[in-house]
Amino acid sequence: MIWPLITTALTSCAVTWLTLRVVRRWQVYDEPVGRSSHERPTPTLGGLGIIAGTWAGYALWQDQAAAIPIGSYGSIAATLVVLLFVLDDAGRPLAVWEKLLVQIAAAVAVCAGGLVLSGLTVPGLGHIELTGLWAWLVTGFWLMALMNIYNFMDGIDGIGSVQAVTAGSWFTVCLWAVGCPTWPAALVVVIATAAFLPFNFPPARIFMGDVGAMFLGLQFGILAVSGAAVGLPLWVFAAIFGYYLFDVSYTLLRRALRGENLVAAHRLHLYQRFVQRGWSQRRVNGGVALLNVVLGAGVYLLTGLGSIDGLASAKMAGVLLVALAMAVLLAAAITVEVDDRRAG
Repeated sequence: MIWPLITTALTSCAVTWLTLRVVRRWQVYDEPVGRSSHERPTPTLGGLGIIAGTWAGYALWQDQAAAIPIGSYGSIAATLVVLLFVLDDAGRPLAVWEKLLVQIAAAVAVCAGGLVLSGLTVPGLGHIELTGLWAWLVTGFWLMALMNIYNFMDGIDGIGSVQAVTAGSWFTVCLWAVGCPTWPAALVVVIATAAFLPFNFPPARIFMGDVGAMFLGLQFGILAVSGAAVGLPLWVFAAIFGYYLFDVSYTLLRRALRGENLVAAHRLHLYQRFVQRGWSQRRVNGGVALLNVVLGAGVYLLTGLGSIDGLASAKMAGVLLVALAMAVLLAAAITVEVDDRRAG
């Protein structure tokens, strides 16, 4: 069991190091612009290390546990499609419609490989069966949403990697708790990203780029669908990603109310605004990690997957932890809004 993880870490680290050497020689840099959170040209394409490490781990684990559907031809094809984002990172920016087509192609590849949602469990409404085209549409929307959300939120050094390691660890725990055969795949993604994190932690030596962010969003989307196949509701994974979902939803709503272009690049995410308020990027990353730990623990207990000795109700503890995390997020949003009004 340990060798796939060691191979994953070594491959991710080695490919990231090699990519860093190559992109420096070829001068493949993310140049800072007005909306950037970095101040100097920084090498990109580091996500190739995460991708290489992940698939090295998948390949070895596939030999030991052939039931892992993460290595299906659909998932392989989707990864190859996502590699087209290398063009965007390497200096040939993709238009919005081109990015959308790539995401659609990746989602279709996953669905064509047989990994689709058979239903949705909605709290308060029960279970909704999905068949045929509806199953493909809902699955595709979920995968594309995760890809876009992950890409939107990768705006400061280390945040995407920290999110993958912390939230991904809870993905792993929840999948393992329900006996889902893809739980080792979730662990592989976490280890591959953890090996990349030292290169990406503030001050970053290399960015994961769109290719890395899109790949991580796709993998977590696939893992959530595989978990839903064994009875773990999709909302569980959405809740574990609660911080990312909150920040993206809050930012989109705020910009929509102001009549701004929703697809234009910006620096208005909650985490970016805290950096602008004087927080260091390391401090913001620490806050994100802590929020994910609290949210993940809360969701784990709320779903009844875990229990705490000495407490009358583990679910109540879960509710309190999730409520605490959401209260912190609401307080943070209110704080920056109040400060903006005072400054304006």
